[in-house]
Amino acid sequence: ITRLVERKGVQRVLEALTKVPQLHDRISYTIVGEGDYADTVAAQIEELDLADVVNLQRNPAYSDLQQAYAKADLFVLPTITTPEDKEGFGMVYMEAAQFGVPSIASRVPGVDEAVLDQQTGLLVESDQQLIDAITTLFHDAELRNKLGQGAKAYANHIAGQLNELKKRWSL
Repeated sequence: ITRLVERKGVQRVLEALTKVPQLHDRISYTIVGEGDYADTVAAQIEELDLADVVNLQRNPAYSDLQQAYAKADLFVLPTITTPEDKEGFGMVYMEAAQFGVPSIASRVPGVDEAVLDQQTGLLVESDQQLIDAITTLFHDAELRNKLGQGAKAYANHIAGQLNELKKRWSL
């Protein structure tokens, strides 16, 4: 679930999925969003022959987003930082966390505040680490559940802090 622009790293996930063909009959990667990069993502899905594994849902309604989070076992969005465009706090990771969904994300500033490595998800740097994280969390339901519980607790903690700030600053 993301705004589809190149720096969100969806193309990295698609490339990683080509490296784990043994999982293709057991996984589904759903991309929900719209943006300038949507046509490129759709073409890459076809080019990499991932149409049986990847589902692209464009122009989602709010209920589609909630449904996608609720159905997900894992949220994978390894962003790419460029000098012109950087991730802020990474709100989508917190949204996934509210549903108890652990994340695989890039170890970059902003994201590393939304996803706590080994507590609410896994932070990766290289493409090989991305492949390894996908494979590990696919096979290790206990770790996935532990990270999901941590993610939900962290999201609730952050929401509580934001509510406290809101109370303090309201007139």
